[in-house]
Amino acid sequence: MHLDTDAVDHYLAHGVLATSWTVRAAAGGDTDPVLPPAHERDAVRALRDDLVGLLDPFAPAHPDAWAAVSPDWHALVAGAHVALVVGWPEPYDAGVRTAPDGRDVVVLDVARLAGYGHDTGLAAARAVLDHEVAHVLVARCWPADAAAGYRDRLDRLVFDEGLAHHLGMRGHPALAPTSPALEGRRRAAQDALRSARDLADPDAQRAALLRAAAADDFWDKFGCVAGVLAFADSERSGGLAGLAALAGGGWRGFVDRVLGGAATVAAGPDPSRVPGARG
Repeated sequence: MHLDTDAVDHYLAHGVLATSWTVRAAAGGDTDPVLPPAHERDAVRALRDDLVGLLDPFAPAHPDAWAAVSPDWHALVAGAHVALVVGWPEPYDAGVRTAPDGRDVVVLDVARLAGYGHDTGLAAARAVLDHEVAHVLVARCWPADAAAGYRDRLDRLVFDEGLAHHLGMRGHPALAPTSPALEGRRRAAQDALRSARDLADPDAQRAALLRAAAADDFWDKFGCVAGVLAFADSERSGGLAGLAALAGGGWRGFVDRVLGGAATVAAGPDPSRVPGARG
């Protein structure tokens, strides 16, 4: 794990914002950074220290699920980059941004997160970190195909977002079987996914891929919702072995497995998955 705390440390030491790209990157450089009020510095320092404890070394909320998905996950996410900053304006508090050298960096604004209260901010940061670092794990274990067509891209998206959300949201009340809204949301997501799977028009396919993972409301992100519920169902019905089996099947054909009700059935190994460190 590559952890960059220079921006938040500069603020804590001098009371002014750093000039690094991570501070300016909240809205693509179009919005001016904001200096937090001086009275927030103690809260920022306390949250900064706890975040470093989560990241050095990286400690996900549910390491048993990570180990079930990939026993060597520690080594596979060692190359992830995380930066702690202050200065992002509302409503931005965390996100993945591309560094000048092209690498993806998970950026957390410690002051914005501290504004929610220490415990709430730490929990929010943990969820973001688990989700984004899980994407790193998926990329190492099940690489994308650069020449993939639409169906493969949809499979990969639903698998990637579904597993990352499961590792980041595991046990969330909104995903519990007792949630009264869950079955309706499941049906809506699967209906939208079924329609997306069968699209032939290139423009419609591009729009579907965007909405599957990037709609404004989480429950409208039908690819994320269908994927995370498939992984949640696999663990609920088969325990960690069920989760490992579904993940072990890889992303190829994943949409058909989700829509065919096979998400809880052990799948054969994906030939693209190679044991040990990758990428």
